[in-house]
Amino acid sequence: LDIDYMEQKTPFTINAKFKDYKHHLKNIKNPPKTYIQIGFMMKKDMKYEPFRRAYYNNLLIKTCRGDLESGRNYPGIVTFPDFLNPKTSRWWGKLIRGVYHDFLEFDGICLDLNEPKVWGDKVEERNCPKNYKQRFPYTIKAQRSMSWRTIPPSSLHRSSTLHLDVHNIYSYTKTRSTIMELRKINPNRRWFILSRSHFMGSGRWVAFWNGDVQSSWEHLRISVPNLLTLGMAGMAMGGSDICGYRWDTNVELCVRWYQVGAFYPLARTHNRYTAKDQDPLAFSPIYRKIIKQTMELRQNFIIYLYTLFYIAHIKGKLYFNCK
Repeated sequence: LDIDYMEQKTPFTINAKFKDYKHHLKNIKNPPKTYIQIGFMMKKDMKYEPFRRAYYNNLLIKTCRGDLESGRNYPGIVTFPDFLNPKTSRWWGKLIRGVYHDFLEFDGICLDLNEPKVWGDKVEERNCPKNYKQRFPYTIKAQRSMSWRTIPPSSLHRSSTLHLDVHNIYSYTKTRSTIMELRKINPNRRWFILSRSHFMGSGRWVAFWNGDVQSSWEHLRISVPNLLTLGMAGMAMGGSDICGYRWDTNVELCVRWYQVGAFYPLARTHNRYTAKDQDPLAFSPIYRKIIKQTMELRQNFIIYLYTLFYIAHIKGKLYFNCK
């Protein structure tokens, strides 16, 4: 389930159209495994209970002046949980358990936008010190500012920790909190977490996908070395959105991408709601047959692929490599 089940794209809310979703699944003879999207930030609204609890318990990232750090994203104006604070994990766990028990007993979670993501360039407060830039032993020559589409480096976490020092591990702390809280729900279940943002060591807990790749031959090409590189960083389970996420695909590109993606560690197709459909049923019978044969080929290798995951888990070897 993507963000459609949420009320106004706000995490931990349920759209009225999906209230009976759990009961519909129970009526299916062999219901599929269900994965649910919960990865956005906290909407800044005192009427919104998750934000209100986080605000009163001091669980949110601050500006250098002590105000709440905020930006704009899907729900509107949003704030950012501070997962360096141990209390944040407990608050986060209660929210997850609420969705699990009250809405849907899911098998896994998709953490999208699980970095401190904002739309546009987040301008730093005028009175914030800029001396953090002096830490770098080199001159930063970037086309955009360090706060482009994210929160400023001068933002403050617990114990006045600069965001500059922990930006790259933000998603790591969030995914770690997520798996720890899921294990409290059921320690014997093999939970699946799909994370867009990740860091060294994240592969211990999560799978990943390569974000908003374009529906282009170039992005199909670079998906392979991308997975090889992440494999060397300990991220065994991952993939790119087959056929691409951004832009409209075409049938030749999509079929070829299915043929490559069948051997990704994680094989899935996914695109934005404004783009053309690209699931197998969107194409004519001849191309549908090719895609079906391709995915059946993957299934024929599934025991071998599972073994590669086991070896990667036990010995740290690469799943996806070139020999």
